[in-house]
Amino acid sequence: MNIYVNSRVLSGPFSGVSRYLKNILSELDENHPYITCDSDCRGVKGHLWEQLLLPKSLDTGSLLWSPSNTGPLYIKSRHVVTIHDLAPLDNPEWTSFKFRTYYLYLLPRLLKKVNHIITISEFTKSRIIEYVDIDESKISVIPNGVDKNNHFSYDSNCCESIKLNMGISDKRYVLSVSSIEPRKNIKGILHAWSKIVDLIDDDIWLVLVGKTNPHIFSDVGVKNIPKRVKFVGFVEDQWLPFMYKFSEAFIYVPFYEGFGLPPLEAMSHGSPVITSNCTSLPEVVGNSALLVNPYCVDEIAQGLKSILSDSRLRNEYVRKGYEQSEKFSWKSTAEKTYSVLMNHT
Repeated sequence: MNIYVNSRVLSGPFSGVSRYLKNILSELDENHPYITCDSDCRGVKGHLWEQLLLPKSLDTGSLLWSPSNTGPLYIKSRHVVTIHDLAPLDNPEWTSFKFRTYYLYLLPRLLKKVNHIITISEFTKSRIIEYVDIDESKISVIPNGVDKNNHFSYDSNCCESIKLNMGISDKRYVLSVSSIEPRKNIKGILHAWSKIVDLIDDDIWLVLVGKTNPHIFSDVGVKNIPKRVKFVGFVEDQWLPFMYKFSEAFIYVPFYEGFGLPPLEAMSHGSPVITSNCTSLPEVVGNSALLVNPYCVDEIAQGLKSILSDSRLRNEYVRKGYEQSEKFSWKSTAEKTYSVLMNHT
């Protein structure tokens, strides 16, 4: 029986979901055969391709894996879907009316029709069960992975060159890596930074990494940007390890996550992490990060100040972070995912 992968997400803008699929496929060797189904269509055309044309390309008796929250409702083959989160349902104000309407129609029907559901955290599993009346045995939790860095060389000259190109040469910095959208709480980070910037060493900056957006600060509701803040825009994946490694701390305090990969990536490169105490994040980081309430700016500020002013605390979270990140690997994620697919062929 052939296993088909609905890989439409790889043709769109780079995202956490496309990274998820890319990393899993890169770990599957010739002993794990699959066939990808691609489409360059986006938006409405992409949804039409997924619902109408994709099912026609599948062999009778085959299995389709849809790894990115959506999938065709009417197919003759068996079907496994990965659901990363229910953010459009839990926080509908974060999505467009058109997408929200489509998703509200599609998701409950899809979850009931598919043969099995993969999700990336116990948090998302619990939300699915709460939202749709289905047996929890129909859901497998397979956490995301993190790249292993056993053979990674942190060349200091390379790091200095990267910092120079980004305009942060000779600066110590707190790093934040995320897309610029409301649920990532960039506004909270900036407001917290404004409260401590005069209380910490004057050579420490806040460096924000994320896709370029001409309305970046107005879109997150910030009119007056605090001092010593540098927005460097999109950074290629191969340079992020250096950014993590040489940061004073990593801050990631979203309101909502289905998993939350950046804190694990930061931990794996030795950066002490401050992150949110809600949704999936406590499950992912355990006791290896400083947890704060993302809705409380004062608590975020105090967390930042504590990490930056207490070397003992910082070193403790670096050590714990390394240990926590070792529990996750993309190879394990890929093998467990493929095993679920084989069990439903």
